[in-house]
Order: sequence, then C-alpha cells, then structure tokens
Amino acid sequence: DFRAGRFFEAHERFEDAWRIAEGAEKLRLQGLVQLAAGFHKIATIGAGSPGARELLEKARAKLAPEPALAAEIGRCLETLASGSKPKPPEL
Repeated sequence: DFRAGRFFEAHERFEDAWRIAEGAEKLRLQGLVQLAAGFHKIATIGAGSPGARELLEKARAKLAPEPALAAEIGRCLETLASGSKPKPPEL
C-alpha cells in the first residue's frame, strides 16, 4: 500500500500490526504508522500540512535504528522545509 501511494491504507495495516506487536517491533511499527500518516497528510493537504512535519520527525526518531530509512526521512523533511512535496521513502 505504501509503495503504491495508498498511505491511509498503509497506516491502517501498520496500526493493526502495531496493536499486537511487542518490544522493538512495536516501536518500529509505530514509526511506520507515523510515516504513513505524515505522507497521507502531504498527499491530501499538501506540503504545507501542519502535522506532516511533526509526524515525519517522530517517525524518523522511532526508525533511527534503521539508518538508511531514517536518512531518507531526513531528506523528506528537508524537502518539506523548502516548501516542496517530498518523494516517499522506499520501504
């Protein structure tokens, strides 16, 4: 769903898995929930969405154990800061 740009659906799937996960996997899934929610806001509201940046920042913090993904989210945040719509990271 995420790769296809269906961020709301991806958010729902990640959230379903998050509810039953434990430990580090629960934290990882929460980061993915926030990432999908942030991109849903960008897709529906635009790059100026007030909550998108906050969600991506929270996602990056939770996904820090995955350096490549955290770096991609960082690039997305830089793009948002410039006022442009970022390309979603590869999952």
